[in-house]
Amino acid sequence: ENTNSDWCNIYTPKSVSKLAVHNGKIKEVKHWFECLNNNLSTQSKILLVTGPTGCAKATAVKLIAKECGFICLEWVTPMTTDPIYDQCTDDYCYQNVQDKFQDFIWGATRYRSLKCGDYSGQFLLIKDIPNIFLDKPDEFHDIMMRFNTPSLFPIVFIINNEKIIRDLFSVDISDRLKVQQIKFNRL
Repeated sequence: ENTNSDWCNIYTPKSVSKLAVHNGKIKEVKHWFECLNNNLSTQSKILLVTGPTGCAKATAVKLIAKECGFICLEWVTPMTTDPIYDQCTDDYCYQNVQDKFQDFIWGATRYRSLKCGDYSGQFLLIKDIPNIFLDKPDEFHDIMMRFNTPSLFPIVFIINNEKIIRDLFSVDISDRLKVQQIKFNRL
């Protein structure tokens, strides 16, 4: 008996040509990655891909990025609050999810991945923004402003919720962070 995840793994497109996504959207995403490859200084380092659930936003981004020579480092919001062992204090401590998110952003962008010798061939993919930021959007904005200033590292946000887009990526914040947005629709 196949579970839902088995079905998804079996039928997920394995190449850009197999995507059920409008060609114009594929071209927009591809153009964004190609500009990163060409080190265009005016290129936005943050891409916001929006659209309804199930319209292949994340799959399209991953396949197009791979085709353009990029390796995806994906944030997954932890479901547990397991303690972390601290060798200095020889004790366990807890780290809240916003600190874990910030550590992921900063760690992934400041240190080369062991998977990829070429720093420029990596990007962050964030499909699941921690819920805490919905109540504290200023904390999210602060993290992103600190990330954006020194980093040349690209980041892609995949969001399907209009409230999240409105609260976390307002026009003012999007302008300050130079966020490029691509809107997907259902075919």
